[in-house]
Amino acid sequence: MDQDLKDRIKKYLPEWVLEVRRAVMEFVSLELVEGPLSYNQDGLATRHKREWLDVRRCPQPLEPLLGIGAPGGRLPVARRQHLLQRRQRGCGGGFASLNAPLVKAQCPEVDFVCRGDGEQLILDLLAQLDNPDAVAGLTWMRDGKVVNNPNRPAERVLDQWPFPDREGLALDFIESMPLDVPAVLSMDRYTTMQTSRGCPWPCVCCDIPAFNQGKWRSRSPRHVVAELEHLREQGYGAVYFVDDHFLLQPKRIEAICKGIIDSGLTIRWGCEGRVDSVAQHLFPAMAKAHCRNLMFGIESGSQKVLDRLKKEQTLEEVETAVSNAKQAGIEIVHGFFTVGNPDETVADMRATFDFAARLKIDTFNFNRLCVYRG
Repeated sequence: MDQDLKDRIKKYLPEWVLEVRRAVMEFVSLELVEGPLSYNQDGLATRHKREWLDVRRCPQPLEPLLGIGAPGGRLPVARRQHLLQRRQRGCGGGFASLNAPLVKAQCPEVDFVCRGDGEQLILDLLAQLDNPDAVAGLTWMRDGKVVNNPNRPAERVLDQWPFPDREGLALDFIESMPLDVPAVLSMDRYTTMQTSRGCPWPCVCCDIPAFNQGKWRSRSPRHVVAELEHLREQGYGAVYFVDDHFLLQPKRIEAICKGIIDSGLTIRWGCEGRVDSVAQHLFPAMAKAHCRNLMFGIESGSQKVLDRLKKEQTLEEVETAVSNAKQAGIEIVHGFFTVGNPDETVADMRATFDFAARLKIDTFNFNRLCVYRG
């Protein structure tokens, strides 16, 4: 595999960066900086990992703001010397949102912690950098004390935001499996897309319910199909929906599939959802609308562990969902599994390995459960 192809597979820019960029580009320009994001306790780089930093430069009269996405709490990136020249620094994401007071107290290099959705929050912050008292969803410091502004209500009208700005960045991906699964699905020009946000289930191994306040919000089918048509015009041939639970609302799924077929779209797409979805009768319609891969959060082959994780699903439901997807013509059915779960024994892990081997899934991956504060 040549280096150019390796770079195309490895590079990954989170969908939220593109969404926020489009939302604020009337007021700011965006620069992406690539560099080391692994640090020791002194804030010094210890190894290089290819990942993107989101850096926003505001024209006058707005003051400069550096936006840092810090998944998993990699906040020492804020200490990078060539970035400290910018006066205002803010960070966001799931970890920062759930631990905002602690992040602000322990990382003084960060001026603002942005909690929750970023589009309107960033616009409000840019307009009130010198007096952010009224910016909902913001955590900051005043007179040496951490200030938690009131929470920002979860925005339910997602159609109001323009499509993510993909063409403004020199990025080119091919479709590969997520989470380091070594499989390339196609050589078509590929991107990700978000059609809904959140998941109402209380799984303890996931930060999505807390981050989205236990709510599920969606874009309209018409808006989703319009973006797919937009992607077709830009030459994309494959899309993965990064929704936390695409399979939640049957009528919406049916309308999206009908819109894809009626529009003559041939873009291949994938999504993920729960095995207890009531939309499984629509798997054939999804396959007809070019859904190529479907991913399930299976997690464990032990019912005891599933109950401990509050998955609210059964092993029988897992087998049924996988079987239904394959019978419907979904080409690739993927299973996500975790090990190292609370109260999990060696026997439970062996049961999970055996269960994964019996299932009719085409691909799978095992992740170690990692506990983060929050």
